[in-house]
Amino acid sequence: MKRSAFFIALSFLTLISLAPLAVRADDPRDTFLNRLSGVWKAQGKAFGMEANFHMQWEWVLQNRFIQLSYKIEMRGKDGQPQVFEGTAFYKPVANEKYEGTWFDSQRAIHPIQATADSTALIALWGTPETEQGKSIYRLLDDNRIEVVDAVRVKDGSWKEFSRNIFAREQK
Repeated sequence: MKRSAFFIALSFLTLISLAPLAVRADDPRDTFLNRLSGVWKAQGKAFGMEANFHMQWEWVLQNRFIQLSYKIEMRGKDGQPQVFEGTAFYKPVANEKYEGTWFDSQRAIHPIQATADSTALIALWGTPETEQGKSIYRLLDDNRIEVVDAVRVKDGSWKEFSRNIFAREQK
C-alpha cells in the first residue's frame, strides 16, 4: 500500500514538473504559427489580374488567436484599381490542428478547419451550402512563403485562382 501511494505521488509530481513543458492549445509558442508571424509581401496575379499582395500574421487577444490580415490590390483591364481584403482568426485546438473564421470585403464569412505539418498550413474554408475553398501556406524557408488559393468547383475538383511567393518584410 505504501509503495502504491509512493508511485502515485511520484507520477503526480512528475506530471506537475513536466506541465510547463507542454504547449497548451492557446499558447503562442505554437511552433508552426510562430513561423508565419510577421509581414509578407508579393507581386503576382490574382483573379487573372496583376496584383500586389500584403499579408500579416500576428498574435492577438491575449495570444489566444493568430490573426491573418490579407490584402490584394489589383488593376482591371480598364486600368481601374480593385481591392480585396480579408481577415481570419485562427485558434489552435490540438497539436497542429486549428479552427478559425474568415471575413472579407465581399461580405463573405467562412468557417475554417486547418492542419499543419513541418512546412505548410492547409486551411479548408467554407461550407457545401455556400462555397468551399482551400488555402495552402507553404514555408519555403524562413523568409519566403508560397500561398496557393483554390475553390472547389461543381465536379468536386479544385480550381486554383491565386499562387504567389511572398517575401518576409525585414524589420
